[in-house]
Amino acid sequence: MQAWVIGVAGIVMYLNMPRHVFGHIQSKLWPLFYCLGSGLSLLGILTNTAAMNTTAKKNSREEIQQVSGLLMSLICCLLNAFLLEPRGTRLWMARFDYEQKQGYGQEVGPLKNKEGLKTKRYKELTDKFARVHGCSSIVTVFAFVGCLVHLGYLTHHLVST
Repeated sequence: MQAWVIGVAGIVMYLNMPRHVFGHIQSKLWPLFYCLGSGLSLLGILTNTAAMNTTAKKNSREEIQQVSGLLMSLICCLLNAFLLEPRGTRLWMARFDYEQKQGYGQEVGPLKNKEGLKTKRYKELTDKFARVHGCSSIVTVFAFVGCLVHLGYLTHHLVST
């Protein structure tokens, strides 16, 4: 799910939909994406913990790494769901409101005519959005890496059994 949303769906929609339509759809999808990621990471931690408790042996370094990957994914998804995504969406919508007042936003992909958007207010909104969106993107990649650590452990465990 993470690979599809991060690497395919968002990019395809951005390059093929009017900016404001894309933004409104993303503002509905991302909160669900982060909540689902949080729930699945938590479910993975709980089921993994239950499985580890049924064995009498000491947990291996690999098992601790697996749980650490899931924990990292959970923390990153929660950080995005409750802090970064809401801030980013508010800034994105403020930019869209400004763009609409200037007569922009129905073009596909990035803005083509940027002359009317060189005002101090628009630059401020864009800079703030870029910082929040950049942080959110990095945190999303960390969540993805955490899940890859978990999947790597599961794959190695399946192959070696």
